[in-house]
Amino acid sequence: MVATVTNGDAIPVLQSRVAEAGFSNLDILPMGADKVLIRKAVPAQRGAWVRLYGIPLHTWNEHFFKLCVLDSGRYLRTDSCTMEKVRLDYARILIATSALDIVKGVEKLLIDGELLEVKIIEE
Repeated sequence: MVATVTNGDAIPVLQSRVAEAGFSNLDILPMGADKVLIRKAVPAQRGAWVRLYGIPLHTWNEHFFKLCVLDSGRYLRTDSCTMEKVRLDYARILIATSALDIVKGVEKLLIDGELLEVKIIEE
């Protein structure tokens, strides 16, 4: 949304007033003259390629990969070699994450009555 600043306040002052009014999830960006762009604040994210180890062949599909990375970040895409099953020792997935640390962990999933551990490691 584009708005007009009528009292000539500086952008940082305007941002703090908006936050004090309870709208801390908004960003105010100057557009020039007396115009500002008001938008919802979005947390910064980065892309990260992760490898999934321990995937059974009968679950080797994009839907299962999405389930595996649900807690690590937002699924973006699967590597073409993974989709074409060129190598089957790990799946390579691109995720968007706000985590600054290297992504690594273990997901425990129940598949066909069997508890599986899928290791997730950022490249």
